[in-house]
Amino acid sequence: MNIPSRHIQEDLKSGGSTHVEQFHVFSTFFYSKIIQNSWDPEKCYQDVHRWTRRVNIFEKKYLIIPVNLHDHWFLAIITNPKFMLCTPSPIDVDNATGQDITPSDAHIITLDSLNGSHAHVVKKLIEYLRLEARDKLDKEIIRAPKEWKVAVWLLRYHPHLV
Repeated sequence: MNIPSRHIQEDLKSGGSTHVEQFHVFSTFFYSKIIQNSWDPEKCYQDVHRWTRRVNIFEKKYLIIPVNLHDHWFLAIITNPKFMLCTPSPIDVDNATGQDITPSDAHIITLDSLNGSHAHVVKKLIEYLRLEARDKLDKEIIRAPKEWKVAVWLLRYHPHLV
């Protein structure tokens, strides 16, 4: 069932947002695939590496990953993944907006109605990003993103966040 993922994508498109190209929404099956063989991250990556063959996720500003753990859904959002690949510089400029961005803007945000701790999910997502960077870009992740937990009431205002 990939309905939540499609809903997010359609909501972004129908809202007339000019920022649609800055987002990549993963399938609802994505997270379950990268944890399927948790003892072998390389095998898990091989199961999904073709899913991003037409997109460089490190060029996106937001990666949205629906996660289902124990019949409970929540979202993980990775912001500015490109900043995980570079050494910090004082200020970078966002080409789309012309605004200054500091390298500390790489985050993994979890939106969960139960306000649970998802350190293990964040760890798996960082592992996926590490393998994706090595495979597709021949680069290593130099800086791990910071983790944020955000209360779910924020979802009500998601159209205003973009």
